[in-house]
Amino acid sequence: MALVPSVLAGQIESALLAAKANPSPTAMTQLANDLAAAIDAYVKTATVSTVVTGTAIGGFCLPNGPITPVPPSGVPAGATVTASGVGTLV
Repeated sequence: MALVPSVLAGQIESALLAAKANPSPTAMTQLANDLAAAIDAYVKTATVSTVVTGTAIGGFCLPNGPITPVPPSGVPAGATVTASGVGTLV
């Protein structure tokens, strides 16, 4: 899900209004906790997408022959692989 700044802004405004109305000596601590919770919740709504490309190197199975870690002459050493993923922050 995409980040929605207006949601964070609303939560920050609510935290500020609650702190303003709170005459208790712990009002600043509560404000800090409310802001931290709002930011934590906001960041965790992000969707992270990534693509990684690299070279996979492994053994080779030759016809009528052994599995060897070194490719024979003329055979490329590895394959280019690409992977992608989508996830969320926890």
